Amino acid sequence: MNSGVHSTYRKITSTDQLRDISPGDILIKYPALGLPENKIDLSDDTRFLTYEVYKIENNEILLQIPVSEIAPSLQNKRIPHMNGRSDEASVLVKDINVLIKENLWWIRS
Repeated sequence: MNSGVHSTYRKITSTDQLRDISPGDILIKYPALGLPENKIDLSDDTRFLTYEVYKIENNEILLQIPVSEIAPSLQNKRIPHMNGRSDEASVLVKDINVLIKENLWWIRS
């Protein structure tokens, strides 16, 4: 079971909410597929994706799957993400403005 399931999350709707994030913080993409929703339901772990903030630089957030959620056989290998960058394991590079506009991202409150 995901350790963040019992935490409270709020939807990211402005850059102000991201001002104090730092590497290691958890963001949730919910729903993982489909249109944005106004309430988050983490009871079905097939409907959301958990990302850990890896790095923040300029106007981008670099996200990765938390190490605890990667199969042990893959943890020491570099896994290229769909965006084509493979400089770090499973890194997803998100422009902050795009992340907000997608209306699918949640942060622990």
